Amino acid sequence: MKRLLGFITMVLIMSSVVEGQAVTRLLYFSLKHADESMEAKAFFEKITVLKDIPVVKEFELTRVRSKKMEYDYCLRLAFENQAGADTYSNHPIHNQYVKDEWRPNVAQGLLVDHIEIGDD
Repeated sequence: MKRLLGFITMVLIMSSVVEGQAVTRLLYFSLKHADESMEAKAFFEKITVLKDIPVVKEFELTRVRSKKMEYDYCLRLAFENQAGADTYSNHPIHNQYVKDEWRPNVAQGLLVDHIEIGDD
């Protein structure tokens, strides 16, 4: 968890340089529950509420296939710019979801924000 918080802090510091660029956010994570459990199914049904946040331009939930990765799933979100990503992070729907669903159900996670190379 400390590693994730440190990385998030680094991303936020770097974000001031890339304010106008599109941001793709990848959230790699593993659940505390078995893949086909009722808890996992409920988690994946409820995560779609994040699509309702107006600044989310793209939403995709996938299973990680690489055996080299320590995470089982990836949530990909796209934002128009860093301001959109920041708005998402502070949005009441996001904050409620993190409190009620993410924290109780996610065993581990890693957040990575991306911008395109040369996208000035």
